[in-house]
Amino acid sequence: MKKIELMLALALAFSFIGCGATIEHEVKPIHMTIDVNVNIKVDNKLKDVFSFEDQIEEAMKSNDKSETKNK
Repeated sequence: MKKIELMLALALAFSFIGCGATIEHEVKPIHMTIDVNVNIKVDNKLKDVFSFEDQIEEAMKSNDKSETKNK
């Protein structure tokens, strides 16, 4: 029984000690510079690289239309 009382007393004492602690935190701003022109250039290059997909899709659609007209 005395062990439980001792543990409760210690827990109560530590809880009061913890209440007095204060923590200060400072958030510093982050400065970023992004060159939008680079993003646009990369986007245009990717469009050029993958433009063949659009050409293939258009060719397939035109082939499908011509096949349905011939039937």
